[in-house]
Amino acid sequence: MLKTARIFSFAAMSLASLALPHMAHGAQPKCVQQTGKIVTRCDVHNIDDESLKADYFAERAHFTPGSNKPTIGLALSGGGTKAGMFSHGVLHGLHDANVLKHVDAISSVSGGGYAAYWYFSKLLESSRDPSFNINQIFDDCLPYYWVQFGTDEHNKAAMDAAVRRPPTPNMGICDNASHFRVKGTSGVDDPFRWQAHLVRWPDVFQREPTYLDGGWQNRPEGPIRDGIAKAILIEPLGGKSEIPLLYQHGIERTWGLNPLPRDPLLVANNKKHKAGERINWRYSNADWSAPSVLGVPMPHVDEKTTQWSQLRKLYDANTDGRTLPLWIVNTNDGDKGEDNTSKIFEITPFGYGTSNPRFPGYRNVTPDRTLSFSNLSTSVRAAAGFADAQGLEHAQLRTFIKRVAKIFPGAEWGIDTNVVTADGQYHKVHLSDGGGADNLGLYSLLKRGLDDIIIVDTAADGAGAMDDLCAIKRALGTDLKLEFPALNKFEDVCGEKSKLVYNVSAWKNPVVKGTAKWMGPDHKERRVSNLWLIKAAWDERAVAAAFTHPETCGSAPGQINCLLAVFYGHNTMVRGGKDQFMLFPQLSTVQTTANSSSYLFWGFRELGRMVGSNLKVNSAGRIELRVEEQCKQVALPTSKKGHNRPEVNRFKAPTSCDTTL
Repeated sequence: MLKTARIFSFAAMSLASLALPHMAHGAQPKCVQQTGKIVTRCDVHNIDDESLKADYFAERAHFTPGSNKPTIGLALSGGGTKAGMFSHGVLHGLHDANVLKHVDAISSVSGGGYAAYWYFSKLLESSRDPSFNINQIFDDCLPYYWVQFGTDEHNKAAMDAAVRRPPTPNMGICDNASHFRVKGTSGVDDPFRWQAHLVRWPDVFQREPTYLDGGWQNRPEGPIRDGIAKAILIEPLGGKSEIPLLYQHGIERTWGLNPLPRDPLLVANNKKHKAGERINWRYSNADWSAPSVLGVPMPHVDEKTTQWSQLRKLYDANTDGRTLPLWIVNTNDGDKGEDNTSKIFEITPFGYGTSNPRFPGYRNVTPDRTLSFSNLSTSVRAAAGFADAQGLEHAQLRTFIKRVAKIFPGAEWGIDTNVVTADGQYHKVHLSDGGGADNLGLYSLLKRGLDDIIIVDTAADGAGAMDDLCAIKRALGTDLKLEFPALNKFEDVCGEKSKLVYNVSAWKNPVVKGTAKWMGPDHKERRVSNLWLIKAAWDERAVAAAFTHPETCGSAPGQINCLLAVFYGHNTMVRGGKDQFMLFPQLSTVQTTANSSSYLFWGFRELGRMVGSNLKVNSAGRIELRVEEQCKQVALPTSKKGHNRPEVNRFKAPTSCDTTL
């Protein structure tokens, strides 16, 4: 949400944005170098208040003078469609808890960028339409039709509990499966249309909207297979690959389009027909003029409506005394290797750059002035281009895929662009999935020295090995320590060749509190940031208990979301073959993409909402837990049965909650 701030003059902001080039000789922090418009920023280990002011003067210029220091950051990790769904749910939870409007910076990677793109594209739309209240995009109704035709009384009882104790206040029953209502309680036409649109396009590879009636839904594997088959047949003959474009247009269609109010007559006439779903939808920012992809005409975002320069103008204007969160899109500009963090290529409304030794430096200029692409969705595609050799860990496989891509261009989904270095020369760079460098998006927020950082970790981690958190922990070394007291034996879990993991199906804390500590030469703390880890995990036994005893579910801190209990009831048989825990929520990235549905969207949304709402902002503007108690998450040995899960199963008695904080 937008953060309230005092109004300040455009002149003051302009002077601030020009401050660094005019600093007196010797005034710059020793690790900051300025060469023309190229700035070499301090390493994350060496930041201090003065270097942060110099390094990020352009970003901080839109804050109110006297308080121009970002405080709260939100990192949305990679993880494909799953990350998009879960991150979107966390945005709901933070919005419900009145936290989102206090967020100063959002750092996204890969699939987490889907949810960030959804949010920022709607902020742009609200700037064009004065009647558009950004709060509307979170409104939805309860899909009671999901259970009304079934025979399971437990499902109906859980949904009845959701009606009495909804996930968020004033969330009533849907009038119909279209989630259509002529006017909402606040007078908004078709008030649930933003969520209704998302739930009809739960996957970026779908070519047709999903039809909702509470019944079975087809999986999107067909379009993916069609695209691969067409690539194999056409691309060797010199044709241009349509697969990366299919992917980008899918991201735009699901997450970037802004739906207009639907026509009541069309909804009434088409609600019983699957083909009618497409007819119902119109958009304020759609482009139908592009050639069809894979033979199917599909709407995608008109790139003239989502330019980086347009987003920058929202920060510069600040006409109503509000500031927007900074958006940092994290891509990768090199092959995955030992020093991955140096290959993070950041794109923000205020500039772009990298600390890559090949061409280090950051340009404080709007990206579309010098990069080869100007719109938000191309940046998101670059950050989420997972089908690309650059992000592969094994050098031989990278070489093989690069050779294959010369014949089949669809094997590389990244974006090529040119950057200007300090010597004034242009250099070609290939930008691809940011997960190859830091899949959490945490590093870019640590560099900016924010006081509180919410980490949303949705990476595939069925084993509970905490791979991405451990990877960034190792990259930071001992001079910048990441500590999570509630994670038992965290150091050992992150150790080389560790055989210890956590049970992500018996996850004790919705939010795990931690710290990032900058250590001085005397081994004493010189700087601390609070970390708030939100992982795509759950305590399945607690959810099962809420399903069986729906009188215990609700939206209060510590309660299980009633709609999540309904999802559990519908999917309780989808289990792993070894330990008998459900596959959800730790479906792999590929599994989620190939099996996505409206129901899976609701499952991840409500899980994200439930855990995100456990945070609050105190009177000092800092993050706190709504329930301070933290249970110890016990580290367990991996199974010897070959599936890398902990050596437990759901039938064993749950461990007790040993309070650690």
